[in-house]
Amino acid sequence: MKRLLLPALLSVLTAACSGEDPESRPVDDHVWKSQTDALEQARDIGNRADEESRRRERLLNEAGE
Repeated sequence: MKRLLLPALLSVLTAACSGEDPESRPVDDHVWKSQTDALEQARDIGNRADEESRRRERLLNEAGE
């Protein structure tokens, strides 16, 4: 019984300690992915708002002339 216990224990420990292969994960997948995606989305929205503001200002200037 003791002869089977040690190999079984070692195989369980080896399987538990072997982690996920880092090369199998996508490069852009990381712990803070949702936060960085939200930041990128907020930047895009800010850029669009800035463009719209400049467009409106230009239209108002053209209408005032």
